[in-house]
Amino acid sequence: MREIVTGVDQTNPAERVLGRALAEAQSTGRALRVLHVWSNPVWLGDMSAVSGMAYGSSLPSHEDSVRWAQDIAEEHLTKAREQFGSSQSTSGRPAVQATTEAREGEPGHVLVNASQEAGLLVVGGRGHGSLASVLLGSTTGFVMHHAACPLMIVPETVSDGPFQRVIVGFDDSACSRSALRWGFDAARRHGCPLTVLYALRITLAPAAIPVALISPEYKSEMHAWLDRETGQIAAEFPEVALTTTVHNGSPAGVLLEQSGPGDLLVVGSRGRGGFAGLLLGSVAAQCSQHAKGVVVVVRGGAERLGD
Repeated sequence: MREIVTGVDQTNPAERVLGRALAEAQSTGRALRVLHVWSNPVWLGDMSAVSGMAYGSSLPSHEDSVRWAQDIAEEHLTKAREQFGSSQSTSGRPAVQATTEAREGEPGHVLVNASQEAGLLVVGGRGHGSLASVLLGSTTGFVMHHAACPLMIVPETVSDGPFQRVIVGFDDSACSRSALRWGFDAARRHGCPLTVLYALRITLAPAAIPVALISPEYKSEMHAWLDRETGQIAAEFPEVALTTTVHNGSPAGVLLEQSGPGDLLVVGSRGRGGFAGLLLGSVAAQCSQHAKGVVVVVRGGAERLGD
């Protein structure tokens, strides 16, 4: 079975990210692989007064760097087990098998390479970068566009404890169908209800007009269509309590408004709009940037459930 991969650095939210990764590993029966990726600093200033020998001697050895990175990964994993192991685990399941690994390289590339064979990649909403105003760190931004498996993003605003509900954005695209299947499986595993949202906006220049003001029957028809579409997958998950709802508004705006810190928001990597060549659609990007709860981005056909 494919393992769950997560990357940690020296930031305080690392335990929270690991806690969510442990919960996913517990509920799926997958092993967890914790990566701490590092790279030696490169001095870009004036080196004229520093000899090459002196500069080289100031850098830690490769063995020391590996040991340092390994210690950090193991420390974060130990703290996460102590803090979240009991509150987010699924009763009756064996303890999560977790390994730590220290890798030298560029974090984004290392995690994307690991995602090729992973069942799920879990990252934090921000990394240990120097720009506090950046909503998503450069590593998370990179893997959002290139991860081969479902990507879970854990922001600093997320609530601790079990998910209150799973929310899936659906628009009939291939990616949203994969997101829907992943969402059903997550709701089943975590024992929480599932809400499927469809957002639409009919625009008559110069302003957006609510659908109900144009045709009261149209929204009802869309709701019936949504029930039919979700029902095809819902039949495979009879234990999941399902709610479908149609909202007027932009998809990203509706999803962000309806989801909270305790929810798991699942979206497809691309919807029906935009440019076909884009790896990540605007809805997925906005939700990943601004959601207060955990977000999972799923590519079409890449749910990787049970394999």
